[in-house]
Amino acid sequence: MTNLSIYLYRRRQIITRVFISVAFCFSVILLLTHVDLEPEDEQYSSYKVKLKGVDGKTNFGRIVILKHIDGPQNSHGENGASVYLQGEKEKLARRLFEKEAMNVIVSDMIAYNRSLPDVRNPRCEKLLYPKRLPSASIIIIFYNENWSTLMRTVWSVVSNSPSESLREIILVDDFSDRAELGTKLMKYVKDHFLGIRIVRLSSRQGIARARIAGAKAATGDALVFVESHCEVNKHWLIPLLARLAEKPTSVALPVIDSVDEYTFEYTSQGGIVVGGFLWPLHFMWRPIPLEEVKKRNFSTDPVPSPTMSGGLFAINRNYFFELGAYDEGMELWGAENLEMSFRVWMCGGSLDIVPCSRVGHVFRANNPYLLPGGRDTHALNAMRTAEVWLDDYKRLFYNHRSDLMVR
Repeated sequence: MTNLSIYLYRRRQIITRVFISVAFCFSVILLLTHVDLEPEDEQYSSYKVKLKGVDGKTNFGRIVILKHIDGPQNSHGENGASVYLQGEKEKLARRLFEKEAMNVIVSDMIAYNRSLPDVRNPRCEKLLYPKRLPSASIIIIFYNENWSTLMRTVWSVVSNSPSESLREIILVDDFSDRAELGTKLMKYVKDHFLGIRIVRLSSRQGIARARIAGAKAATGDALVFVESHCEVNKHWLIPLLARLAEKPTSVALPVIDSVDEYTFEYTSQGGIVVGGFLWPLHFMWRPIPLEEVKKRNFSTDPVPSPTMSGGLFAINRNYFFELGAYDEGMELWGAENLEMSFRVWMCGGSLDIVPCSRVGHVFRANNPYLLPGGRDTHALNAMRTAEVWLDDYKRLFYNHRSDLMVR
């Protein structure tokens, strides 16, 4: 073989290798930029989807169901219907209700992923949302929550949230002492899901500090706080994330429907109402002011709300920490929702109710959890909120809570 033939042969080999390398790299790029909506494995019933966050970073959303839903499989409570008991079960439910402030017998009878009525405005189905939305970290705080109620919260989030937007679910255990919320919960989550994490706190911290712990563990663009006795409804998540994309300093609130604490009937709130407060710093619902009604073009437009009712809201993660997060000096329970509401509005943000996002919440008649030393933590937190945020208006607070002036 002549020198020229050898040269041409080697040159052809080099060109072939370069071509193969380029083709391989191009294939990898295509694979990484492709949104794959095919199951990764036959045993999985969810998907791994590449997400572009609002900051341009890449996140891989992955909530994978490894094992089909278990628990009760029957028609009790389907479509959000009431469940009624008779005889000995009814007597037992009444006794347990005094401790739990909800009917745990009925809750245990209802499927974890029961169907709910679609109570949204019909116009919600016609709305179009941006394709590029923040990825969501769902944060669920719990303390000695009833097992079936907690499971229904988790499964409703998994079942009604689009995988392309769901970055992760974080369960924050605020030092529960119920046996089933320990090893049993860890095993259940491990056996049934990928993408759900449990954060265990080493001592009782209360709502504010527990939510901060969940936020610090989160990796999504948006933090979506959900209470541990809720059922999220159809297409609840995208409208909240769309509001955050539209206005990064917004705190997006779903419309909160009622899940009856005794029959577990899911009931639509009906017309939209906004949050307010009484001067002792107790939350209350109020009608939308007439001037705000006149500003709205459509019934599905967001509605500004002076306050939020509790732990159901979405906020951009960076903005949450820019605000200073929650006040870490807040004690176990009470008034943290008003403190956060004042913080948001007075620091340039807004609270916006998003009518096309609906979440059912079990409204209990009383707080079933013991507070250390029998302390009135709501009063302590309310006083702290008044001192920090109300300036001269704190006199109105003390007019109603003169007993706190000596503390």
